[in-house]
Amino acid sequence: MFYTSGNYRTAENPAGSSTSSPDIHHHRKSNSLDAGNRAKTGVQTVHELFRCEIPYPPNSEYELELQKDDLIYVHKKREDGWYKGTLQRTGRTGLFPASFLMLLRLLLLVVTELLEGFKRLVSTQEDLNLVEKEQPHTGTIDF
Repeated sequence: MFYTSGNYRTAENPAGSSTSSPDIHHHRKSNSLDAGNRAKTGVQTVHELFRCEIPYPPNSEYELELQKDDLIYVHKKREDGWYKGTLQRTGRTGLFPASFLMLLRLLLLVVTELLEGFKRLVSTQEDLNLVEKEQPHTGTIDF
């Protein structure tokens, strides 16, 4: 029989005495999706490409090491903010926190909006330049 106390699990042997051993379940990172945390609740299957915004050092063998500007193909998203995906740079599949990434579709949308705004600005400036060229200032007023 096992009894849990803090970070230790106590086992009672047949003679009635007890022995203590570290509880390995408490040493596992609580919020990651490593081998001991495979609950299917809140898992969404997706196929999206993300870019890493902030480097992420892995905390277990199941997690990916992410470098700034890495591209990651995400396969699964969890409600707790952890994703499973394949790192394009290495071809390795693993886990990582979503907060380090930006969806490329969103990034593309932002860049597209900026380019469209720039085009409108340039077009407006060109129109203003044409108006000035068509109506030269002679210094006289015609009535």
